[in-house]
Amino acid sequence: MANSSFFSRSNFAAAPPLAAGVVALCVIALLALASAPVREGGARAGLFDLYQRLAPMEGAPVQRFHVIEIDKDSINRIGPWPWPRSELGRVVAAAKSAGARGIIIVEPVDAPDPLSPGTIGSFWLEGARDNRLAEELARLPDTDAALGRALEGVDAAVAIDPGPNAAASERPDLTSTDPDAAGWVRFDIATENAGLQPLPAGARVALLGVEPRGAVAEPIAARARIAVGALPTDEDGVFRAPTLIWSLQGAAAPGIPLAAAIVASGEKSAVAHLNASATTPFGRLISSISIGETGPRLPLDSRGRAVIGWPKRVEAPTTPAWRLVDAAGGSNAQLAGKVALVGLSSDLGGYVRTPIGELSRVQASAVVADRLVAGAVAARPGWIGYVEAALVMALGAAAMVWSQKMSFWRSMGLAGIAGALVLGASIAAYAGPAVLFNPFPAMIALFVGAIAVAGGRSFGEALSDEKVRGNFRGALPEPTMRALREEGARDVLEGARREITVLACEVSFMEEDLERFAGRAGDLTAMIASACQSLRKAIVEFGGAADQGDGGKVFGYYNAPLETADHPKAACSAALRLVEAMDKINAGLNGPGGRDVQLRLSIGISIGECLVGPMGQGRSNRYSAIGEPMDIAQHLRKQAGVYGPAIICDETIHRRTHHHFAYLELDRVDSTENRRPMTFYALVGNPFVKSSKSFRALDGAHRDMLSAYRSGDAQAARLNLLRARRSPGANIPLFDIYEKRILAMDGADAPLRAETNPETVSN
Repeated sequence: MANSSFFSRSNFAAAPPLAAGVVALCVIALLALASAPVREGGARAGLFDLYQRLAPMEGAPVQRFHVIEIDKDSINRIGPWPWPRSELGRVVAAAKSAGARGIIIVEPVDAPDPLSPGTIGSFWLEGARDNRLAEELARLPDTDAALGRALEGVDAAVAIDPGPNAAASERPDLTSTDPDAAGWVRFDIATENAGLQPLPAGARVALLGVEPRGAVAEPIAARARIAVGALPTDEDGVFRAPTLIWSLQGAAAPGIPLAAAIVASGEKSAVAHLNASATTPFGRLISSISIGETGPRLPLDSRGRAVIGWPKRVEAPTTPAWRLVDAAGGSNAQLAGKVALVGLSSDLGGYVRTPIGELSRVQASAVVADRLVAGAVAARPGWIGYVEAALVMALGAAAMVWSQKMSFWRSMGLAGIAGALVLGASIAAYAGPAVLFNPFPAMIALFVGAIAVAGGRSFGEALSDEKVRGNFRGALPEPTMRALREEGARDVLEGARREITVLACEVSFMEEDLERFAGRAGDLTAMIASACQSLRKAIVEFGGAADQGDGGKVFGYYNAPLETADHPKAACSAALRLVEAMDKINAGLNGPGGRDVQLRLSIGISIGECLVGPMGQGRSNRYSAIGEPMDIAQHLRKQAGVYGPAIICDETIHRRTHHHFAYLELDRVDSTENRRPMTFYALVGNPFVKSSKSFRALDGAHRDMLSAYRSGDAQAARLNLLRARRSPGANIPLFDIYEKRILAMDGADAPLRAETNPETVSN
């Protein structure tokens, strides 16, 4: 009957976590479904970046494209940037002479050439009284015309700069686009059953809209097609997925990478496939694109972006612009049959961050164009969100099932293994069919399912021990409380006989404070109670079990209930921290708004075998110890008021820890139990104190004094006592006691054989 009652309570307690787990799985599945389209940045994009580095897409180095880089050497040899467009014409002419298949100018040309004669005349000489200089400038060759002549006879494209409306911080909006106004792109509708169908008359296409800074000069526009030069990054500043098709003043225009890919493939246009079932107020949404009629279909998201599969080697072959136009620079045969992209180097024109490194804008455009021609594009199919949501529910339910019969940590371990398999499947999906499968929702669902069941069951079982833990809360250290939660009270708190280190502490008032507060007993007891609470907390924090005695007495036990490797050292460290804690308490009592009273702390430390375990019933239950070390520790605690130091230890503690802490030998007293003198010591500091010069001086003088005193040399003992008193920290009753003994010994015929102190023995 008892067991049945226990399990019914456990199941009832486990029901809320289980219900919360089911709700959490539903929420995760809905979020996975809602976030299925490719997002810009975020943890999922960061994971796919990792895939790019771990398993880059296969492919030969960039061979179809060649970068003509305007670098610092070119600036130094030709002139400062921006160059007149006639200089760009020289670069284009040199590339055309070298046999380039096509030329793409990546730097924007949709603004007036600031160095053309016409621009100089209109901006700098406007309003001048003498127009002769303007007339002379007007006779100079037009730089736009020079560039236009250079572009004649070659398949070329020039870039326009859409400005900040295509930047990462200001995302462009979808715009209604006229598909019939496109020159680079032809549109059709992709259907499941009928294949590709022509676009109905009057249909519109929804594309991201951008505006140029100005009009492209007529000599250039007549000989080159216009492309959008923007390479927008995600919100985290990484360039992952270029927008291939834009809406430029109501007409479809390719981005520079797509324009370069079209030129390299020998096609005249790209074919954009629209989603037959997805439409917006601005028109139909694009779903994929192919370069020419026979090129591979490259999947796009609803904003015309393609997730590029970056190769292992990312840089395209490069030739500096100055070398290309320098007749003495040698042959430029490396450009033959290639599409040349002209642009600034990264140190002049900036760079873009990609998943596998930083590239200049012209390099990034060349690499992306090469990937488009190769069809190296990853996909997020429309059905992938449903798969991810279904896996959330299936794997979450599976985790709930296996967690019914497993412990919490076994369930979590199995969830981790299953999560690793899901992650491996995601990596395989990318490395194989280049599908971007997000493993995060399924992995989270595994742990949610395991936590909901195994954690809920553990919570229900923990309620059976909650009453026991409540009785000992604040009295046992955190490792012990954790063991109580995980193993139960029976295994952890069972009584035992073992060696422990005992701290016997007492908080008391000075006699004068007791007299001053004689009529305020409530304040005195409250201060004692608060100080004892602070001591118990400190003992527990440093790994001991705390036990409240009568009055201001507090005990600490080390090596129980759980074993501690070096419990004497732990107890001594805790005792020093207790003294520091008491100093802070006294500072608060004597500070502004305090009560101007001083609490005194006395600590005795002993070690030995004791009976330890819970002693009491119900709320009065406490963890305590029985044995001779308890009596010795209390006896040593009483000696603090006689000798002065706050912490007094027996000789076993001293023998085990003297290499680590600073000690002063206090006295030897007769022991009636084993008929030999017992030596006890004052613990005065940590290793830093032990190594200090002042303590070494005090300890040396004190040792010499004891040696002389025990050998009967009163004069040497007196001199060493004076040496010791001159050391910092020597103003304690210990040296007053030895001064009296030395004076008494000086008048005797023989030295005392044992320094029996009547005060200590009587206690």
